[in-house]
Amino acid sequence: MVAYGTESKVLPALLWIIGGLTALQIIAVLWAVVAGWDDAYAYALASVKNNTRLTADFDELARAPMDKLDREMDRLRFEYKRQDEDDRAQELSPSEERFAMRSALSHYRIACPACGTLPKSGEKSRCEKCGNY
Repeated sequence: MVAYGTESKVLPALLWIIGGLTALQIIAVLWAVVAGWDDAYAYALASVKNNTRLTADFDELARAPMDKLDREMDRLRFEYKRQDEDDRAQELSPSEERFAMRSALSHYRIACPACGTLPKSGEKSRCEKCGNY
């Protein structure tokens, strides 16, 4: 700012613009803190990690011998149920649930139970079960 000199006509305008942008940034940061965006983001990261691990464990168990299946299935079901309850407590919107359903159907190559189509990743539809997000 000093490069413009104290007598510059541009300096007051720059100070007002920078001050306004700073005020907007402070408001946005306070809103994010009050709304708990950082906590929601941290939970989402932990949830992705846990759900990915559970998916890998179930996939491994599907190919395991029967004696391991008997030992591990109850533990994995309990962990899955707990994670699912925690995830549902995050109050997902209906459009987020439809997006997740479509992603899962596409990943596992399963037809939608409502509309019968085999979704392709990223492709929207009008289905109220697997599209319209």
